[in-house]
Amino acid sequence: LYYQRMAKSLLTENKNTKYDFNNKTFRVIKNEGETAEVNEETRFHFFQEKNILYAQYHGGLIKHGEFFGVADGDSIHFYYEQENIHGKKNRGQSVDSINILQNGKIQLIDKWKWETKAGMGICILEELH
Repeated sequence: LYYQRMAKSLLTENKNTKYDFNNKTFRVIKNEGETAEVNEETRFHFFQEKNILYAQYHGGLIKHGEFFGVADGDSIHFYYEQENIHGKKNRGQSVDSINILQNGKIQLIDKWKWETKAGMGICILEELH
């Protein structure tokens, strides 16, 4: 993926956000969708520069995956690409709602849709640390 090039085109929109994702790890609570590959064993590690977010993820059925997104208020617009343990690569888009749990941790409600195959669903991620 060429996220560095994508980020350059978004720098004019680069603003601060009230949420801090930098160096935080998230786990999947549940993922609903017939063609979902991310599961409870998948871990996401986030990096952030103002409202630009990037995450790498792996585990479970995922050999390697990457998210790239832009935070806007209480939501994030993501593009993702991943390779599963069988060597199949796919990509898609998602829109996440950001929630703060009672313990102060961040929760993401991710509404995803594949671009390279059929399928869509909802994935819930919660901050580990």
